[in-house]
Order: sequence, then structure tokens, then C-alpha cells
Amino acid sequence: MILERETSAQERAFLLAHDTDPFNKWESGRTLARDVLIALITGEDVPLDDYLHAIAVMLRDDSLDPAFRALTLGLPGQDDLAQTLYDAGVTPDPMKIYRAKQTLWQAMAEHLQDLLPRLMAEMEVTEPFQPNAEQAGKRALGLGLMNLLNRLDGGAAAQALYDRADNMTLRLGALGLLLQAQKGDAALADFRAQFEADELVMDKWFAMQVTPRGPRRDRQDRRQTDRRQRLQLEKPEPLPRGVWRVHHEPGGVPQRVWRGLQTVCRLADQTGPGEPANHGAHVLGLRDMAAIRCRPSGHDENPDRAGAGDGRPEP
Repeated sequence: MILERETSAQERAFLLAHDTDPFNKWESGRTLARDVLIALITGEDVPLDDYLHAIAVMLRDDSLDPAFRALTLGLPGQDDLAQTLYDAGVTPDPMKIYRAKQTLWQAMAEHLQDLLPRLMAEMEVTEPFQPNAEQAGKRALGLGLMNLLNRLDGGAAAQALYDRADNMTLRLGALGLLLQAQKGDAALADFRAQFEADELVMDKWFAMQVTPRGPRRDRQDRRQTDRRQRLQLEKPEPLPRGVWRVHHEPGGVPQRVWRGLQTVCRLADQTGPGEPANHGAHVLGLRDMAAIRCRPSGHDENPDRAGAGDGRPEP
């Protein structure tokens, strides 16, 4: 027998704050956070106070593992919210979802501002770096708390963390927070100067310039990116995960993906004085991918090639 019962926001807040079962606590918090965000998006009554109080109680509970508290502090992803809206018959609006998450993060920061200094001090790891669960949990919760503090101090604490970071987890986390506060230009330059010779690390450097920023700043950055900042590699690197996934997608590649690849190819051909031809393609690993054609499927210059015009990249 399966019993289904609707729970109120007050019940979920109580379970988040006081349930002794970790899964029930996490699930109640996740569901309540999603309800708050959906209400912010759709303009309904928001059970915000219940959620903020319960999150504060959960964070104060020192008997809980820091990694668990970091996980519970997080908010549902934009894809989760979009699917919830779609299932409810509401057309998802990416900008409304983004603004709702920013609104809730800000409310959490303001509600927890008196608690943040003590918790962050407790999560600071003073011992030499060790890849163990205890240190990893403290680093995770510390960065989660700094994500809140970052909205109150304009990136001051994130800059201090970047300057003293002795491991890549903290260094990348602090860099992302500085970019979020739109104060990361100096840190970006410093990071590149330190790790330019390491292609795997620089792959994260490129991603960091897009992921943490808001939509408007992201558009500005793409327009202002200097071609000379591209890495000049001596040989093609392995195919990026995203393109690899597209390359092996069963059933063909959608036209919108081909149009995106056209844009990539155009950017790869924009070389500056003294730069090797197609060095942008080397950076992206596209030259490892013989089937990538800088035009939509059905317009291949050589129609005799296997797979030409069928909407799929060649094996």
C-alpha cells in the first residue's frame, strides 16, 4: 500500500529544521526551496519566512556533517525549476527563473548575515591540504556560505580567500565568486599567469568566465573577448565533453547544434597577426573531429562522403 499526502510549507520547514533522518531533512528542504522559487516566479504567496528560519536552524546544528549542510544549503537547478513549471502547464521563462534564484540567495544572505562569520571561521581548514572527506566537507560548506556573504560585501571575502588559497578547490571557488561580484578581472589575469601551461586547468579558466556570471554580463564578455587570449597549443587536445556528447548523439545532430558549430568554426578562423592558422580550432579540439563541417547538414561540399546530408556526424 502506498499512501500519498500533501504536506504544507510549515510541515516541510519543520522537517528541514528538526527531522533526525538526513534524507527526509534534505528532501523537505529541497521541496520547500523549489516551492519558494516557483512562487517567486509565478507571483503566488511565498512561504519565504518558513524556509529562511528552517535553513538557519539546520546550519546551526553542529551535529550535522558539513558536507550535508552544504548540500542542503544549495538551491534547485534551473533545469529542475523549468521542468516543474512545464509540468504545471506554465511556460518556463529563463530570466524569471534566474531572477527568482538571485532573489532567494539575497534573502538568505540577509537573513543569515549574523551567523555567517562564526560558521565560516569554523569551516576554515588550517591543516595542510588533504583529499579527505572531513576537509572536503568543510571546504564545500565554506564556499556555500561565502556565496551568501559575497552578496553582502561585494566580493571582499572572496578576494581574501583567493589570495590565500592553497588548493584548486578554494582558488576556483573564490574566482567564481569574484566573477559573480564582477570584480574578477585581476584574479583572472593572475590565474592565467600561474597556470597557462596547464591545458586542463585552463579549460576550467575558460569555463569560469561564463558560468558564474549573469546573462547581461555574459553577453558583454563575449563581445569584448580578445582573440589574443586564446591558448596557442602545438597539437589538438581531446574533444571537449560537450562536443563529444553531440558527436555521439544517437539519431543525428539538430540543426541548431550545427548552427552553433558554424559559429565555433568562424571564431576558430579569426586569427590575429602572428597567430597560427586555425589555432582556435586546436583549442576546441575540433580538428580531431573529421565529421565537423562548418555548415548545417545537407550542405556538405563533398556529398559523396559517408553520412553527408543525413543530419549526423560521421563515425
